Amino acid sequence: MTCLRMLTRVAACLALAGCHHGNPSVGNDTEAALDPPRPAAPLRPAAEALAGVAMDDVQPQTMSQADLDRLGGTRDRCVFRLTPAAWPSFVYGGAQANGVLKLNETLIPLPRTGNDTFAQSGLQVVLRPLDEGNASHGQHEADLIIRLPHVPQELGFKGFAECRRGG
Repeated sequence: MTCLRMLTRVAACLALAGCHHGNPSVGNDTEAALDPPRPAAPLRPAAEALAGVAMDDVQPQTMSQADLDRLGGTRDRCVFRLTPAAWPSFVYGGAQANGVLKLNETLIPLPRTGNDTFAQSGLQVVLRPLDEGNASHGQHEADLIIRLPHVPQELGFKGFAECRRGG
């Protein structure tokens, strides 16, 4: 009888492990079928978005579908994701020369200032490809480096960059 109980518990755990698999909510922390979709984050210049923010707490955030729609989608653009399957945190390239980073619940457009560098008002984002030769499905490992105004340390995040052409 103990073996049957154990098998039942293992089966229940395995069934629950895939509960959020199809959830389109960013972070899978809401019930997509019940909670209304969150509106897109506001689009603000870097100086305005970072005003009054404790720089020690700044981290790139994941964009939602509403955020991506506000930016015109990712067709013919590149994205940086913190994991291979995550929603993007940085959208760049393509027909638009700028990049857009999500920080502090705000979408921040950053003009391109170099080949893989985007900056405005002391906020700088640098993309550093790590394994372009080993790209699978168009994704390759990359570093996203964020330099904040008046902060000597840079923030570095390993993730995955992918450029979409026509899709």
